Amino acid sequence: MIKIAVAEDEQSCIDTVQQFLSDFSKEKGILFDVHVFRNGEQLVFNYQADYDIILLDIEMPGMDGMTAAEKIRETDKDVIIIFITNMAQYAVQGYRVRIGEIYFLESQRHRMIFHLKDRTLQMRGTMKEMEERLGKYYFVRCNVSYLVNLAHVSGIEGDMAVVGDERVPISRQKRKSFMAALSEYMGGGADV
Repeated sequence: MIKIAVAEDEQSCIDTVQQFLSDFSKEKGILFDVHVFRNGEQLVFNYQADYDIILLDIEMPGMDGMTAAEKIRETDKDVIIIFITNMAQYAVQGYRVRIGEIYFLESQRHRMIFHLKDRTLQMRGTMKEMEERLGKYYFVRCNVSYLVNLAHVSGIEGDMAVVGDERVPISRQKRKSFMAALSEYMGGGADV
């Protein structure tokens, strides 16, 4: 059974989310244990790290979803947080909260492996798709199979980029462009 928290203040949105989960449960045969909270404070107050997924509305009275996500991340690094909003300007901001945790991506056939500080996540996709989506957030290819978050590069050792506790190979073909992007990023040429 998958335990899900939904933090949403509008009943119509709660009903929609619950209907989607019910339909998915019937279709896939997966059981959900859903708990609804009317705002961020209700969710964060006495929060226990026992949810698998949290669906957070960004705009709620009292504590908003972004603040709730930050507080939850202080005690629960593993829960999957998905922002739900009908306001486009918040979608990118919510995406940034998640991508800041990614150290680098590794491509293995049609699987993308996301390397975070203390875990990895996998999904189907291609390096080209990920490069297009994450390039504007300073993810740069250092070789054909790796896309590195420049914010987590702490140094270069020979033909390796030091990313967190890992060493990621830099290919000869990508070295010049990778080093130029890293120099610009470190030198403040990029808007962080």
